[in-house]
Amino acid sequence: VTVAIIDSGIDPNHPDLKNNIVAGGKSFIPGDESINDNTGHGTMVAGIIAANGDLKGIAPNTGIAPYKVLNSEGGQSTWVIKAIIQAVDDGHEIINLSLGTFLSLKNKEEKALIKAYNRAINYAHKKGALVVASAGNQGIDLSNPRKVSEQLGILNDEQKYAPGGLNSALSVGAVDKNNKFENYSNYGWMLDVTAPGGDFGPLYEKEGIVDVRHLILTTYPTYLPNYIAENGDLPRGYEFSYGTSLSTPTVSAVAALILTEYKEEKSKNLSIDEIQNIMYQTTLKVGTNRKEKLSGRGTVDAYEALKLINNK
Repeated sequence: VTVAIIDSGIDPNHPDLKNNIVAGGKSFIPGDESINDNTGHGTMVAGIIAANGDLKGIAPNTGIAPYKVLNSEGGQSTWVIKAIIQAVDDGHEIINLSLGTFLSLKNKEEKALIKAYNRAINYAHKKGALVVASAGNQGIDLSNPRKVSEQLGILNDEQKYAPGGLNSALSVGAVDKNNKFENYSNYGWMLDVTAPGGDFGPLYEKEGIVDVRHLILTTYPTYLPNYIAENGDLPRGYEFSYGTSLSTPTVSAVAALILTEYKEEKSKNLSIDEIQNIMYQTTLKVGTNRKEKLSGRGTVDAYEALKLINNK
């Protein structure tokens, strides 16, 4: 099973990742053909899925392919949409999108981009590829485009979050280590599941003290400085972080485990609906306040999902 990571590239020589990087992968950034990750983002996402060295990802025997659409200036929706289609055509079963942007329904070009995102994701589904996308970190309700605009401080507009706020994608929010919904995570009726996203810990808001035990440790480019991990005496190549960008690859990795296990146990493939159903049946419920009710079916549980397959 392989996961396409549509992101900022990857550190191709990282000792924990290099053996899992499969052929394919490509940069969609004009004038930058290398898949090297210059921001660290894509390498962090990759580690959560498939690190297999000093650090272990959730699905350490999964192949990963980097499709580069982000650099230090951000990225363009057109690059992301092209990358989704390319990743599907390259045969990857799972597509991870730890990225997103707000697009206006009142702007003709941006409305066309929303349609193009939906078309690309539906194309993926038709070809049997599961698209997993982050809900974003603005801490707002994505349900109503007019209210999204107001929450963003944009008057007389209607904004949608793409791709993670579109109901075509499997949309992922974030919970903390106690399975409480994270304040920074966006929410809304289109959210499907949650996974641990990490945070600065309980003392951060009042006292500004960061507790790294609440953050998520993952791989990081060996050639970039790792500011938080360095303080904890960790070597280059690892970093602590947080966000729906990190909860999303957790879900992609669980999907990869479900697919792999099913192939091995039953010698057959699962449809996207079947993967999602196994995930939904085995989630851990998050809570009942309004926000939590708009956070999807619950938090993914790899162990319970695999147990369900083995008991079927």
